[in-house]
Amino acid sequence: MISLYYGQDSNSLDRLQDWLEKVAERQPPVYKIKSFSVDYSWMDLKDNDNEIKLQTPDIFAEAESQNEIFNSLSDKEYKLVTPASIRKLNRQWSKVIYHRERSFPWDERGWIEFLEKTPQCFDSIEIINDILMALEEWQQEKDVLENISLPLAQRAWQIYESLPEQGGMPTRFSENESLYLALSSIILILKQLGQNDGLISYYERLIIINPTDILGLRGGLAHEYLAQKEYDKFFNLLRIYSRDVSLDFSMAKVLALWATGDIDAAKKQWSKVKKYNSHIKKYLLKNDIAMPKITYEITVGGEDEAWLYRNVARDIWLEHKGALDWLKQN
Repeated sequence: MISLYYGQDSNSLDRLQDWLEKVAERQPPVYKIKSFSVDYSWMDLKDNDNEIKLQTPDIFAEAESQNEIFNSLSDKEYKLVTPASIRKLNRQWSKVIYHRERSFPWDERGWIEFLEKTPQCFDSIEIINDILMALEEWQQEKDVLENISLPLAQRAWQIYESLPEQGGMPTRFSENESLYLALSSIILILKQLGQNDGLISYYERLIIINPTDILGLRGGLAHEYLAQKEYDKFFNLLRIYSRDVSLDFSMAKVLALWATGDIDAAKKQWSKVKKYNSHIKKYLLKNDIAMPKITYEITVGGEDEAWLYRNVARDIWLEHKGALDWLKQN
C-alpha cells in the first residue's frame, strides 16, 4: 500500500492528478496472453451428454448462437503475460513502496516522485491497482473520484481491451488478479459518482472475465437488472448461479417472480427467505430503522445481513409499486 498524505508532502493528490494529466495520451502497452482449456462444469450448465441444458444468458451473446459463444468461453481462458520491461518496472516500484525495516508495509517517501519521473508506470496494471487500492479511503470525494480514480480504472479497461483476445481470466494468477481488481473498481467509482447508465455493461463484462465471481458482483448485477426491469436477464443470471442462496439473490427472485405475475412461486420463495432471515421483512417495510452493529463478518440470517440488503435494494422495491404492500400481507 501507499500513503497519500504524510508530513510535509500534503499535496500528494494534486501531484498525482497532474501526473495523470501528463500521461493521459500514452498508447496502451502490448500485453501478451496465454490460453488454456478450462471446464465450467461447476456451473451445472451441462448434462452427461455435454449439452447445454439451461438457457445461456444474454451477457454471453456476442455471436449468433448464445450456446456457441458460451462453449467458446467454457473451453478457453487466459493468463496475462506482463512484458519484461513492465516486470522490471514493477520490481522498482515495489522497492519504493515497501520498506523491509518497518513494521508497516509501505514506504511513505518516494512513490509520487517515482511516478513523476517514470511515465511508464501508467502502463503497469500492478501499479494502477496499487494506487486504486490506496484511493479507497477517498471514495467519498467527488474530485478524487472524477480526476484520479476514474482515469486509472479507465486505463485498466483500455489495457484489457487492447489484449489480442478477451474472455475468462482466472484470478489464481497474480497478474490476472491485479487486472481484475483494477477493472472491477469502475463499479464503485461510477456508483459513487451517480453515473449508473453504463453499470450493467461493466457488470456483465466482469462476469465474463471472472465467471467464478470472487467479488460477488452478480448480486449487484441482479439489482441493476431489476432496477431496469430486465427480468429475463435476471432469470438467466439466476440459472447460471443456481447454487447461490445469498439474501441478495433470494430476495431478487421474490421480486422478479412477483413482478412477472408468478404469484404462487413468489409466495413459496418468500416463505423460504423468511425462514432463512427472519429480520428481512421488518427491515424492508419500515421507512426508518436504526442500523444494527455491522462488522466485517456478516451474520448469516442476522439483522446486519437484513440491513445491508435493505440499504442496496429497498429503492428497487419501492420502484415496483405494490411490492412492499404484498410483502406486508404475506
